Amino acid sequence: MIKYDPLIFRFKEVESTNKTLNSLLAQQDVPEFSVVIAQGQSAGRGYNGNSWESLPGNNLTFSFLLNPHFIEVNCQFSITQLVSLSLFELLNRYTADISIKWPNDIYYRDSKICGVLIENTLTGNRISSCVVGIGLNLNQTSFSSFLPNPVSLKDITGDTYSVEAMMNQFMAILIENYLKWYELGDVNHFYNDYMLKLYRGDNYYKYEDESGVFKAKPLLVKPSGHLLLKRSDGTVKEYSFKELKFII
Repeated sequence: MIKYDPLIFRFKEVESTNKTLNSLLAQQDVPEFSVVIAQGQSAGRGYNGNSWESLPGNNLTFSFLLNPHFIEVNCQFSITQLVSLSLFELLNRYTADISIKWPNDIYYRDSKICGVLIENTLTGNRISSCVVGIGLNLNQTSFSSFLPNPVSLKDITGDTYSVEAMMNQFMAILIENYLKWYELGDVNHFYNDYMLKLYRGDNYYKYEDESGVFKAKPLLVKPSGHLLLKRSDGTVKEYSFKELKFII
């Protein structure tokens, strides 16, 4: 049985919430599910070194701690599935047409509404701690031109949302899903649901790799997170993160 008594660390502005939470972990004991939330980030980070843009106070930018000791390193993508499906569950309360773009972006139709950055610390062949950063576009309606396809929940619904209330809703969903996962002891618990909610998972669409543009559809996602695509000519190829571009 997991016991938890999480803390919430609130800041007006930080360099990044992931970096702040990692610094706190180096200085003190931090309970599982604890959160660092900031109104703004001066150097918000996205996946694979990408930056994350957010107007201060407009969006949900926070990081939280997991201690998934029961997950082996070669199954670490199950954490991405947990987080992505919890975000899907949250956003699906407010709008339809939400999907999960491999590996860990959340999309509304063909636009990005949320990004996730997961940083794992390992002990042997297991994950000792996991810092998960979330950037969810809530109320921002104007974005820099260099961002290809951003959208916010306010863009979609016309409503304005409480950042704090949305964080609390998400954490309640996440903790419930996490505890159920732990009790079941099934590392593949989220796999089928993740595949069902995958962006462009239902048909052949255009992609691009180092060899050029082609049509394919997702076949499966391995426990490592690698994606297998089946091309329209019947061939199958495996991709790691950033080896594949979605043509939108």
